[in-house]
Amino acid sequence: MKHNVAAHPCIHALSGHWIGWRLLILLSCIYAPLHAQEKGQSGLILDQWHHAGGITRAVVVGISDYQHPGIPDLRFAHRDAEAFASYLDQSLPRTDSISNIDIFLNETATSASIYGSLQTLEDESQKGDRVILYFSGHGDMESLESAKSYLLCYDAAYNNYAIGGTLEFGQLQSWAERLVANGVTLLLFMDACHAGNLAGESINGAGRTAQIFRDSFASATKYLACSPQESSFESDAWGNGHGVYTYFLIQGLAGMADQDHNSSVSYWELQEFLESKVVQETGFLQHPVGPMQNLEETLTHVDSALLKHVQTAIEHEFKVIPSLVVRSFENQLLTALDTSIFSDWDRFKNAISAGRLLHPEHDCAEFYYHKLINRPDLSAAFRRYISRTFVAGLLNDGQQAMKAILAADTKTISGGKELILSYAHYPAHFQKAAEILGVHHDMHSTVKSRAFLFEGILAYMKNASRVDSTSISQVMTPLLNSLQLEPNSAVTCFYISLCQMVQAKNPEVALNYTYQAHHLAPSWLVPLTHMAYYMARAKDRRLEDSKALLDRAFNIDENDPTAWLALGALYHYLPHTPKSIEAFQKVLSIDSTYAIAWTNLGVEYIILEDYDQAEKAFTKALRENPNQSAAWHSLGCLSTRKQDLDSAEIFYQKAVSLSPEMIVAKDSLCSTYLDQHAIDKAYHECQSIIQIKDQYASAHFKLAKIAALRNNRDTALDHLQKCLESDPGFIDDIRKNVTLYQIYSNRE
Repeated sequence: MKHNVAAHPCIHALSGHWIGWRLLILLSCIYAPLHAQEKGQSGLILDQWHHAGGITRAVVVGISDYQHPGIPDLRFAHRDAEAFASYLDQSLPRTDSISNIDIFLNETATSASIYGSLQTLEDESQKGDRVILYFSGHGDMESLESAKSYLLCYDAAYNNYAIGGTLEFGQLQSWAERLVANGVTLLLFMDACHAGNLAGESINGAGRTAQIFRDSFASATKYLACSPQESSFESDAWGNGHGVYTYFLIQGLAGMADQDHNSSVSYWELQEFLESKVVQETGFLQHPVGPMQNLEETLTHVDSALLKHVQTAIEHEFKVIPSLVVRSFENQLLTALDTSIFSDWDRFKNAISAGRLLHPEHDCAEFYYHKLINRPDLSAAFRRYISRTFVAGLLNDGQQAMKAILAADTKTISGGKELILSYAHYPAHFQKAAEILGVHHDMHSTVKSRAFLFEGILAYMKNASRVDSTSISQVMTPLLNSLQLEPNSAVTCFYISLCQMVQAKNPEVALNYTYQAHHLAPSWLVPLTHMAYYMARAKDRRLEDSKALLDRAFNIDENDPTAWLALGALYHYLPHTPKSIEAFQKVLSIDSTYAIAWTNLGVEYIILEDYDQAEKAFTKALRENPNQSAAWHSLGCLSTRKQDLDSAEIFYQKAVSLSPEMIVAKDSLCSTYLDQHAIDKAYHECQSIIQIKDQYASAHFKLAKIAALRNNRDTALDHLQKCLESDPGFIDDIRKNVTLYQIYSNRE
């Protein structure tokens, strides 16, 4: 947890002591030239790394600006990372040049990109090499159920870390063990104990993550910015904007930690230096954690010129000069190739940036990927880099879709033509990424699981109105395949719950999967609120289950709009129209752009026969979302109430065009055709409903009326029997129709 110093009274006394250093950047020795020293000739050499053949490679990550607004931003994490990377660039020998340092700052620090870089380190490093991983950003554990800890990348979700956008500790541990097993020295610097209202706050997720980091990675040398129950501080008081830990970390590595003046810094000396400085400067609120073994061994050798420059620079003000190009590894690879590759390489990267990943056929990233990868003049390293770049593009795109699912409202979760089209390519994207990664890659199972997940999501969006076994199987089979590969996926559990509730009509199973999703992602309320909505509108009105789900949701966040939306639905079906209106108005007080809340509010006004207010609500709904089929259908219902059948027909047709399998809109359109005596149109519309859902009572009732009008009594009786098999309650409607009741009463 990273804090601003101003928030802590124990530290306000810093200002006098630091007044002469206020604009100091801890890397002044790097940004100001060393006139007597050429880089690499006498620079800092890290632990035995001067041995012949040993190469140092590093991945440096700093994230201050997170994509999701729910994840608190930091101030200086990205500057800490840039400073540390610049320090490495200047202090390593020439053979360990900037081309071996991969730096990810803010929006470039996506999980797919970082994982790709870590894989490159593993592929390229050999026995005797050195690998450094530095991370400054948020770390958290979301759920005790899964007990998984994560480093949050730029594209992390606020309330469901398992969907991606994170570095999971288990995968990092496997990566570290493979490196060390291959004779690679691994050094980890973690500044991930930052303050903020994260998903795991109620279980001290950040502290648990720090604890797990301290207890894991036994084969690596690791340094942690603070103890597990503490926060890591940042302020403009340190180097005009840095975290206190990195500020002193680099000074210590440069030689200021050399307590016995033997021109080297041991592991113990660095830790002693960090503890003395950081603890003092934070008023005993932050205690760095260092390695527990090999403490007397040399970590760094001191370069006297570099040390003197550091000591001089901290007494003077100067301006930060950024010195890193993020993708320098790429430049090194391209330099060794014929210039004929440049045009295809640029087209490849442009296609990824534009989202043309698999289409169109001859101008997409996949086309240029194969064109590049098949060049005979490419090195193995560049082939791996091309694959890594393509996979990152595929996964970054998919991660945005995963995050969109987390924020979906009650209606959009089931699709609609526009949403189905926007999701249609994701199964292929994840499948292609899994294919390139190969079955032995750490991420293969997760990526393959996402391919199955989106296959199931799309099947649900297309078939949610269908209750036949074939349609249910088309949804459940890929979802269960996904869950088998990724058992802790709350999103997969959520969609299984929807299928079981909406299609399979199995509320008990649906509830079990809902609560499983909730346990895996406790701060993600969508499974609770959506299932509460569906329980309220279930055929047998499971109102108590709906209320129990909402009680749990409100205990977590009393201002969640989807919870209030579901509460409005619960009151609608009780029925209690005034309370329903109050709930929907609460949604809109939280988020006035919530289109479905405007639509539902309009429906309640129709019930009260306040048609002017209803029309205003539907108009506002369509202003926020012109493609919301529910609003168009509701406008049709309003026009029907007002006996304006021509307008009603137009509105119902619009709803059906947006959601071709929206049965309730098709049913309303069929009723309008009957009222207009357009018998043939009504017949064809009812038949289309039966094709979607054979056991739809209202459609069979209307087909019975149509058959009776055509004097086809046997067909009418057949539809009446199917109507009552689907819903015995329709007997009252049959009794009200003299012709139909006679047909039914005279059956054999």
